[in-house]
Amino acid sequence: MIRSLGGKYSGHLSKWHTHLLARENGKTDKFKKAFEWSIPIVNGLWLSELFLGNTCALKQPLEERYKRLNGTPPIDHFSFDQIFVHDLLLPWSQPIRITDEILNSSIRRHNEQQQHTLSNIHDMDTENDYLKNSYHYNEPITSSIEPPILNNESLSIMLSGFNMKTLNHYETIIKSLGGKISTLPHTTTHLIMNRFLRTEKLYECMNYVTYVLNKTWLDKCYEEKRFVSIEESDWILDEQFQPAENLFKQSIDKRIDRQNRLLFVGYTFFLTPSVQPSQLILKSIIYSTGGNVRREFPRIKQLITLNDQTKIPNCLILSCDIDKFLLKDLHKYNNSDFQIKILSIDFLLQSILQQEILNIDSFILKI
Repeated sequence: MIRSLGGKYSGHLSKWHTHLLARENGKTDKFKKAFEWSIPIVNGLWLSELFLGNTCALKQPLEERYKRLNGTPPIDHFSFDQIFVHDLLLPWSQPIRITDEILNSSIRRHNEQQQHTLSNIHDMDTENDYLKNSYHYNEPITSSIEPPILNNESLSIMLSGFNMKTLNHYETIIKSLGGKISTLPHTTTHLIMNRFLRTEKLYECMNYVTYVLNKTWLDKCYEEKRFVSIEESDWILDEQFQPAENLFKQSIDKRIDRQNRLLFVGYTFFLTPSVQPSQLILKSIIYSTGGNVRREFPRIKQLITLNDQTKIPNCLILSCDIDKFLLKDLHKYNNSDFQIKILSIDFLLQSILQQEILNIDSFILKI
């Protein structure tokens, strides 16, 4: 919501921040600094009404209802005055007539889309804790990141796939041992996962981290009261393979062998509207690999210009079955010398997990 309004979000607080958005009153460092630096502390109602066009919420001094964080009744941070959406609510006051044929057709399409989404990326959006430390790359990263020499002070650890209670438990352990909780993939040295899940954090961190470990390593650290050496059994395993393979260690070794150069530096992607996961998540993943994303449909010349090393186009279209009809006219540009190839999202995601640009022929969508 903040970014769609043109604002900027960060997980830390500094003097240049204009607002602190809070759920309830607290005694945290952020609260103390916000008071010290005279930064307004607002509730979710303030953001909700701005999102719906109530620019009066920006006026100073702030109305009391935007500053209330506690009290009776409890505040609903996503409530709003219906006057701001009167025109949008009006059509819902009349019943919509739907025939059995239309309903059954819609259900079939919905089920097909759900199955396709799950096959593309399992559990990408199931991390309940991700919003706590939400971060999206908004622009490409083109420089390689040198892995730091690891000691207690430089351990920057990100947690993925934990519920809130367990997340707080492991965050406490990390801090007590002198490590840092990371919210930025490119500053993360260790990604700790509750179990193997194909999450946004995993795809972004694969381009930077030194280790992808299971939670048992943190349990051992807690018992020893220090960060212990990492053993082979501490790595998270891809359970889709039988026997399970240590895919992540192999992939990170590949990245280190190429001197940590980001995988898709120099490549540009175009995403069709219905791709899953969402365009916001995919853009963030692409930017984390050093790639770029086009807003406008690429020109034919861009689609047929090949990379000198990989011999695949520098500009690639990522799409899905639902959007095939949007691309049906591209076949007329194919000839004996070159064919424009439309790829599934799996090309991007599998390449990141394996830290090598895979053969595109395995991921072509037939239009």
